[in-house]
Amino acid sequence: MSAKKTKNKKYELVPPDGGWGYVIIVGVILNLISITAFVPCFGVIYKELFIQLKMDSTNITLFNGITCFGIAISGFITSALLNYFSFRQLGLIGASIFNVGMFGTVFTQSKLHFFFFQGLLQSIGHGIVINITFTVTNNYFVKKRLFAVSLTQTISAAFGLVTPRLVKWAIEVYGFRGCVMLITGVSMHNMFAMMLMQPVEWHMKKVEILEDNEKGGVRCSRPDLAKGVLHFSKTLPPPEYEGQPLSSAGASRGRDSPTRECSAPVPAWETKSLLEEDKKITTNKENLTASMNSYNKSEHAAIEAIEESAEVPAESNILKKIARQIIDVSLIKTFYLSNACVGTSLCLFSEMTFILMVPQALYFMGWDENAVAWALSLNALGDLVTRTSLILMSSVLAKLGSREIYIFGLFFAFGTRLGMLWSDNRIAIIAFMTLMGFSRCTIMVLTPVVVADSVPLGKFSSGMGMVFLMFGIFNLTIGPVVGAVRDLTDSYATAFYILTSFFGIVLMFWSIELFYKKTKHKRRSKKDSILPKP
Repeated sequence: MSAKKTKNKKYELVPPDGGWGYVIIVGVILNLISITAFVPCFGVIYKELFIQLKMDSTNITLFNGITCFGIAISGFITSALLNYFSFRQLGLIGASIFNVGMFGTVFTQSKLHFFFFQGLLQSIGHGIVINITFTVTNNYFVKKRLFAVSLTQTISAAFGLVTPRLVKWAIEVYGFRGCVMLITGVSMHNMFAMMLMQPVEWHMKKVEILEDNEKGGVRCSRPDLAKGVLHFSKTLPPPEYEGQPLSSAGASRGRDSPTRECSAPVPAWETKSLLEEDKKITTNKENLTASMNSYNKSEHAAIEAIEESAEVPAESNILKKIARQIIDVSLIKTFYLSNACVGTSLCLFSEMTFILMVPQALYFMGWDENAVAWALSLNALGDLVTRTSLILMSSVLAKLGSREIYIFGLFFAFGTRLGMLWSDNRIAIIAFMTLMGFSRCTIMVLTPVVVADSVPLGKFSSGMGMVFLMFGIFNLTIGPVVGAVRDLTDSYATAFYILTSFFGIVLMFWSIELFYKKTKHKRRSKKDSILPKP
């Protein structure tokens, strides 16, 4: 009995949601620290260089556009590159490119040199590393995805809490170039992190699939718990009797037949039903023969069409194949123009541009380096507190939905930025910047979670690539316009109002979408109640 039970058991492989996944978390933390921890201090780090190279706001926003476009292109093609490289191979390539770009910035003496190393090379490595980082996390964690993402982002944000003070100290002691050299040393830890990115197939867990729950002659073949759908298959006769009439099959089985014989006379109605079944089987065989003949004809026609198309140049076929590998056509209609793609990328653009311009705006207002570093540290503190809350409340927040939490964060981002722009008091500005840490957390942390909830599991890398592509397009098109407006008006407030308006636009459209989806079942029930019953 035990042997039969073992043979009847079926298993499926599922992500571990732990195990080696916790080692993956360590690697993800190292990657996030090397890539994102020093972003809020960008204006402080390169302030001296911007003065030497005479870079105004237009040049800075143009540089930001080139950087984000490099991230967009590399992140977009990562899914296609994974067809030729493993996660670790491609990750090491991206990390190497990132570190070369960072190290080359130490010796920059011109705008072109700075744009090439810091803007192009580093951004290409950035896009590859960040896409692989989020994809591996998404593959290892399904049930605990929000917890894993929050944990990695929280620890990296905790390191970001001390980076403003660390950068200020490094600039005072070693100067601008020595500070960049130290940051390069920190960034090189992503090489070790990429070595930890083992394929999830090596650590999948076996979970038993319950079967043989027979009820009323119907067997449950596979309960798909992930989608909440049950698939059923009727019990069929053994294969040795397939194609025979039911009466002869039943007579020839004897004692070995799974169907019990009955010595009593067969009623007339049962004989009639058996004859009808025999007639149906004969008809099905005729239909099967006809369909096989038509299939052979269609197959012959397809072969002829292939032979005719062989005359098409091979170069066009290669280009089409490359285009299919880079662009996931299945996501264009369902995801590319959705709020989960366009909305998140527009908010990422607004958040990143705001972070880059805030230090320059505070210096423009007459703040010294200590006050600017203090404001940035408090902003990072608000971000850290929110990320810690996401860890502690991940099980509860997962029930609310990632989109709902994201929209609430957008509302908070819109309100706190307006509050900062309407304030003249330094203490009030610092308070609003601290509260902005909450909105920054939701925008930066929940973006991969929103994408994961909007696309199938195997399409996550392509989905993140589309978000990066839109992010780069916004930076190349809107970024220089925002910088030009700031230079023409000589006002950072005008540029900040434009960036804040983008949060309001996404908030409005996404709220309408959620309201429409929430009330859709109510409209259906009303429509069904109005229709006359037959």
